[in-house]
Amino acid sequence: MQQMVAGDFNGDLTDLVTIWGDGTLHHNGHGDLNSSTQLTSASWGNMKILAAGDYTGDGIADILAEWGDGTSTSTTEQEASTPAPR
Repeated sequence: MQQMVAGDFNGDLTDLVTIWGDGTLHHNGHGDLNSSTQLTSASWGNMKILAAGDYTGDGIADILAEWGDGTSTSTTEQEASTPAPR
């Protein structure tokens, strides 16, 4: 894993979102590292910083990414399959 961040991304319990070595983004429900759902095949490997927080104010954690070129993206877990990777 390149990066990992914890948050309640789907409104149930604390989850993990991870970036694997191949740059894919995964959701590990309930903090379980043994099972995951791949969210995207798009490359998240050029990520400098991955953070979680409720940036939209809906009570569910969102993903904040700072890319290698210095730009940032805020997305929900549901939207994570379609961000424009840098």
